[in-house]
Amino acid sequence: MLFEDKTGLERMLFFSDAVMAIAITLLVMDLKVPEMSRGLGPALLAQWPNYLSYLFSFFIIGNYWISHHRLFRPIVRYDDRLLLLNLVFLFFTALIPFSTKLIALYPATRMAVVAYSLNILPLGLISYALMRHAYVDGRLVEAGFDPAQARRHLDFSRRGTVVFLVCLVVSIVVPVAFFPIWALGFIGRGVGRKIWKVS
Repeated sequence: MLFEDKTGLERMLFFSDAVMAIAITLLVMDLKVPEMSRGLGPALLAQWPNYLSYLFSFFIIGNYWISHHRLFRPIVRYDDRLLLLNLVFLFFTALIPFSTKLIALYPATRMAVVAYSLNILPLGLISYALMRHAYVDGRLVEAGFDPAQARRHLDFSRRGTVVFLVCLVVSIVVPVAFFPIWALGFIGRGVGRKIWKVS
């Protein structure tokens, strides 16, 4: 059953924004002011995994917030399946502070890398599922939304998911390469957005 009330769609988006805002704010709670027992410089330097994981996760949540915003631009209707898919997306988003703390405490540890990667990868998969459900056959989008543009968005999302799947495999095989591999994956995604002209 389709619903076309603007209030219902806005409630879902406000809730999504709130969950992502809370998740991105919780990340900073693991950045502790170090003790001065051995000098501030070395003490700060010793916490590099916390800073790097914070930066990384902040960028990931911010990136998916932007993507979520873009995804919902042409959507004017909703149904229970869209609500459920969005809720699953938020489930994995809300889990990021936990997996961030894990990768900060145990950097380059295979199990921590697997846990973090399996937290991030579903975000791309669910984003694709959301997009496909809303865009195919103009199911939930405005009447003037170009089908060719919908196909470009879906193709781009599929390619991005494949790239992140490769990142997952490589980082599991070589855990020490986790941060640079995933950083390159997201940079490649940004470059690909410009190449394929996905707005």
